[in-house]
Amino acid sequence: LVGERLPYIVTQGAPDATVISCVRSIPDFLADKSLQIHFTYYAHVHILPALRRVTDLLPLTINWRADATSFCFTPGCLTAGGDPWCSSCTEFGSTFRFALASLAREERLQAIARLACSRCQQRSHCDMDHCQNHTCTVKKVGSFLIYCYLFCSCRVFEKGLLSEM
Repeated sequence: LVGERLPYIVTQGAPDATVISCVRSIPDFLADKSLQIHFTYYAHVHILPALRRVTDLLPLTINWRADATSFCFTPGCLTAGGDPWCSSCTEFGSTFRFALASLAREERLQAIARLACSRCQQRSHCDMDHCQNHTCTVKKVGSFLIYCYLFCSCRVFEKGLLSEM
């Protein structure tokens, strides 16, 4: 069996279980309907490293989160929930107005980036899937600038970065 791959499936186990204790043969897994595939194990050990190797070739940063909760849109507020703004932020008028202004600023930045992208592609709309420009400033800095406006309050756009494109 040297160099051979052994067919096995890692199943869900107790919270303190080791990986080897959760390994099952394929016939055992198919016979026991109560067993479930350990999706987190496969995501962390197999899928994410392969995805990281692919994305390392691109000017992207992808961070995988274990939970699907979203956070409050107010900069600096880390309250998780299903609504865009948490109840404490909506109670404070100045904080809520600042959050709305930040959202409007983000939408304006995205519109400027789409305009620069469409001009570069000489199309009527921005189509990032068909962008052939490997030195595209919109691709490289777009998500960073939005992050900065929301969390760092930097003013990169106002300094004329996109006007050079």
